[in-house]
Amino acid sequence: MPLGGTEDVKKVTDRWNMRNIFIKDSYRFVVNEMSFAMSR
Repeated sequence: MPLGGTEDVKKVTDRWNMRNIFIKDSYRFVVNEMSFAMSR
């Protein structure tokens, strides 16, 4: 496996991690908003 290939894989993995973190944060935000609206 050439070094360039592993670099590409790492880039893609980093992008996926960023995306997953973003989705988790968005989900947590939505859940917080929902529970706040219900408690009012």
